[in-house]
Amino acid sequence: MYTEYEKDILSILSKFKLDISDNDSFKEKLNLMQGIEEKYNLFLPESYKCFLLLCNNGFFSDAVSFNIENSEFILNELYCLTGNNNLTAQIETFLFRMPQNLIPIGERPNGDQVCIGVKEETNEGVFLWYHENELEARKMIGEINSDTDINSYYENIEIISNSFLNFLNSLKINDKIAEEVDLNDVEIWLDEDLLND
Repeated sequence: MYTEYEKDILSILSKFKLDISDNDSFKEKLNLMQGIEEKYNLFLPESYKCFLLLCNNGFFSDAVSFNIENSEFILNELYCLTGNNNLTAQIETFLFRMPQNLIPIGERPNGDQVCIGVKEETNEGVFLWYHENELEARKMIGEINSDTDINSYYENIEIISNSFLNFLNSLKINDKIAEEVDLNDVEIWLDEDLLND
C-alpha cells in the first residue's frame, strides 16, 4: 500500500533509532488512521501514513535538528498513533488553535509544533507553527481584529518543506548540541516544602 515510501522511511527510523512497528499492529494502525481522517475530515499524506504505520515511538534519543533557511531548530519528537503524545491527542490539543488544513505532527522543546498539510491547498507541506504568536492571544491584547478567522491566520506559520519525506530526509543528528548538554553537569534543586509534602 505505502511501499514506495517504506524503504526510505525504514532507513530514516533506523538512522534515528526510532522504534519500528511489527506487522501485527498494522491493521489496528490502519483503522486509527482511517478514524482520524473521518473524524476530522482530512486526508493524511501517503508518506506520512507510511511513517505512522512503521513507527511506534517518535521520541528522539539524540539531539535532532532541521533548518529553515539559515536558522536551525531542534525537534523533540514526531507524534505516533499510540502512547501519551499520540497524534489524536495532539490534534485535539491544537484544534481551533491553528488552521484546519494543518495538524501537529511533532514538537520542538519550547512547544512550537511541526505541522503537516492535510487539505488540498497545503497537502503534504510541512510547516512550523509558533505558539508565541497565536491568534487568540493577539485578539485578547487587541493587536488583531476579533473577527479574524483562524483559517486565514498564517502570521505564526512558516514552511519547512514541500513534502513529509523531504522533511524527514532533512533531519540530522546535531552532535554540537548534544555535546553542549552534559547531564552530569545538571543540578536539580527541590524546594523543602515540596519535599515535606
